[in-house]
Amino acid sequence: MANFRNIKVSGRYATALYDLAAETNQVEHVRNDIAFVAEVIGTSRELLLVFRNPMINVGKKTAILNEIFKDKISILTLRFLILITTKGRIVFLDSITEAFMKIYNTKHGIKTVYVETVSGLDEVTRNKLLRMMTEHTKNKVILISEEKPYLIGGFRLRFDDFIYDASLRHRIESLKKEFEQNIYKRKL
Repeated sequence: MANFRNIKVSGRYATALYDLAAETNQVEHVRNDIAFVAEVIGTSRELLLVFRNPMINVGKKTAILNEIFKDKISILTLRFLILITTKGRIVFLDSITEAFMKIYNTKHGIKTVYVETVSGLDEVTRNKLLRMMTEHTKNKVILISEEKPYLIGGFRLRFDDFIYDASLRHRIESLKKEFEQNIYKRKL
């Protein structure tokens, strides 16, 4: 769980990396590198735990970074990873990559829309929803579909600070609250 300090630190480092990439005309390369780094740490929880472990020294962490990412990402991105390691900020790597992607998406007019359904989306519904959200947001849309069986039926849509909950579970909970208020008391 990220606290306010983590978000602030991550945002500053992500902004600095984006600005440097923009100055050196490497935004797309760095974006691809950061997406790759995020994928690697997302699939290897152990690697993130190593970076967060204060008992492992900076030299060892730097060697691990070089071993994993050398020749797979740009020099700029690798140097950035080494810099945050020497500054003790590698513990925020996952939130820095997330913040970088948010900055990139904002600057390039890309919205990430999450749709949650019980069993996923078929291609026709996915394309229709993608068109609708593109028209609604006036941005390029990345649609991420997530399966959430606990919704029982229907769907939930999230983007920015907006949530539209049309799930059966939400409707049942709303009805339950209405019945608990019992505004129709029987008169004797």
